[in-house]
Amino acid sequence: MLHYLIELAIAALIAYLLGCCVGCLLRKWFGAEEPVVAAPPAPVAKPAVSAGAAAVTAAAASAAAAKLADNKPSAPIPVAAPVAAKPVHVPSPVAPRPAASPAPAYDPHRPVRPMGLAAARGSKPDDLLRISGVGPKNLEILHSLGIYHFDQIAKWSPGEGDWVDDHMKFNGRVAREEWVNQARLLAEGNEAEFARLYGTGGEGAKEAGLRTMRGPRDHEGEGQSSGGKMAKPRGIAGARGGKADNLQRISGIGPKNEKILHGLGVFHFDQIADWTKQEIDWVEDHLRFGGRIVREEWTRQARLLADGKEAEFTKLYGTGGLTNKAGETLSGTRTRKT
Repeated sequence: MLHYLIELAIAALIAYLLGCCVGCLLRKWFGAEEPVVAAPPAPVAKPAVSAGAAAVTAAAASAAAAKLADNKPSAPIPVAAPVAAKPVHVPSPVAPRPAASPAPAYDPHRPVRPMGLAAARGSKPDDLLRISGVGPKNLEILHSLGIYHFDQIAKWSPGEGDWVDDHMKFNGRVAREEWVNQARLLAEGNEAEFARLYGTGGEGAKEAGLRTMRGPRDHEGEGQSSGGKMAKPRGIAGARGGKADNLQRISGIGPKNEKILHGLGVFHFDQIADWTKQEIDWVEDHLRFGGRIVREEWTRQARLLADGKEAEFTKLYGTGGLTNKAGETLSGTRTRKT
């Protein structure tokens, strides 16, 4: 009997469980879940509001209602733009700067153009023709270089003198004729010393080239001719009677040399015949002849021609290159007869 009761209880329990499962399934398929209703919160006791506070609250509420009634949007609240982070500058490695090379030492003998002036001071240049060796043509060249005064030439360094000498194609004349020393004496007004060393210097005879250079001073015994000095031959303003002698009759004088002699104020045989040894040396040096004047006996030829001794001249020097059969001058072809 007990056995049947136990089986009945088990069967009832199983039936109950099956009923619960089937009921759940049917509810899920065909029925909606009822909302869960939360319990209402407990009422909070409001503090007592005074009449004044109530009026302020009502005014604020009415103002808020009026603002909501006005459909104008309120101004947007400015928002600060994000600040970009500054890039950090990292300096790149810099190579060490090489040490500056020292400036070259000043060399007074380096040829360099002398500093010139835009114009003569006071619009009045010095009479540079007083310097022995400066003629009208050289004067123009010096003015074109901005050289107008004695003190400018007196301050030339050896290199500046060499530059001018090369510019004028003088082959050393600036140093040889001592332009710097002449200019220094003239700039200082030392006329006595200038006259002692360089003669008149062309004073009062610029156009005729009558300047007489008494030669460079003794430079430790170098470059001296017989007697220790050279002297420029004294010239004249123009040929006497406007007619020069035919200097090309002298063996060794051609058209070019005759023109140079005319530029020195030498137009007649007797002028050449009277040359001293110092004057011969000066002309030799001026013409770069290397002894030709003595070797070709210019002064002896000139003396015979000045004295009218044609027979003796012909005996010693031939025809003298007067003319050929066609009447042409035979300058430079004459040979002294022994």
